[in-house]
Parts: sequence; structure tokens; C-alpha cells
Amino acid sequence: MNPDLRSISLRRGRAEDYDRVMRSLVGQVVIVTGASAGIGEATVRRLARGGARLVIAARRGERLEALARELDPSGQRILALATDIANDATAALVQEAVARFAGLTRW
Repeated sequence: MNPDLRSISLRRGRAEDYDRVMRSLVGQVVIVTGASAGIGEATVRRLARGGARLVIAARRGERLEALARELDPSGQRILALATDIANDATAALVQEAVARFAGLTRW
């Protein structure tokens, strides 16, 4: 299992930095690409626990949908979009984020 940000921060003796960063995520709108597995999925999980609103993107749409339902059963905080950003789909991601959450905070 991959360590989350809290365990990394605590090992480095920066618990106060971790708490500050996590508090700053509440309500932020973040796009995460490559979100269906690996580091992208771990990032989505951490951001969701921190209270961020997310637009998650990857080629594997079925995995994205399952992850979104797992982390946000209400469907209010996470928008899953199957896309391949190699095909210049980034503008569409930003448009979807703005349309759904009325803005974009982080990419």
C-alpha cells in the first residue's frame, strides 16, 4: 500500500504543514489526469479525503466511474470523464470543470 501524504509529512516532522495543506483543499476544484490507477488514483483518494471537488480523467472510463462512486456516492463532488489528454482534450476538461463547479482551482 502506498503511503499517503499524512504519513510522509509526519515522517519528515511537518504535521502542521500537512494540516494546513489539507484545510486549504476544502472546496477547491482540482483536475487530476491519469486518475484510474497508480499515483493518479492515490492523488484522487487523498484530495477527496481533504474535501476537494474533483474532475478525474483517464482513458479507462469504467474504472473512473467506479472510483467516483466509491469516493462520492452522491455524485456531487467528483466528475469522472473518460478522455485521452494526448488527443488535445485538455480544453474540454477545463470547460467541464467550469460548467460543473463554476470554476477551476488547481490542475
